[in-house]
Amino acid sequence: HLESGRDSMENLFGTKVVLLELDTINQHIVLQSTSSSRFEMQIIEHQNDTLIGIINTVCGPVCSSYIQFFDIEWKEVKVDFPKHDITQWLKADNSPEENKFVKDLVKVSFVDLFFNPKEKVVEVKNNSPEYLSKEDRTVVSGLLTENNLKVSFSKLSRVVESKVKEKK
Repeated sequence: HLESGRDSMENLFGTKVVLLELDTINQHIVLQSTSSSRFEMQIIEHQNDTLIGIINTVCGPVCSSYIQFFDIEWKEVKVDFPKHDITQWLKADNSPEENKFVKDLVKVSFVDLFFNPKEKVVEVKNNSPEYLSKEDRTVVSGLLTENNLKVSFSKLSRVVESKVKEKK
């Protein structure tokens, strides 16, 4: 397992790419691809299947990630990865009015995704409040949990598309 910020190289665009983490045992790599973006790759093996997970994160002004999956031949694979929105971070003891207030205020969800190979999960961090004004952020912060959500690697499975032909 290697953690480094010193290992870097210049890419074709003349910017520096920095190796943030390389874990050969858990088959995980994290690169700072630009000053405002991060790339992660994780090999996920379960259910007699191997998936390559890729997380791309762009920050500016709020970090937001998207995740893609590929097979070992680099063909994109549809995976049933859950969608996340602000409601998943609402505190259980909020009143219905407080929950409605948060949902009305936070119209767009910004999530930051990270592979956690030791726990075999994808962690999901809520960045949506960062998009709000300082005043709104202060009000909303008391109504939301700061905990990351976790999606287990074992829950990631390929979506099998049915090939039903329509009769004309």
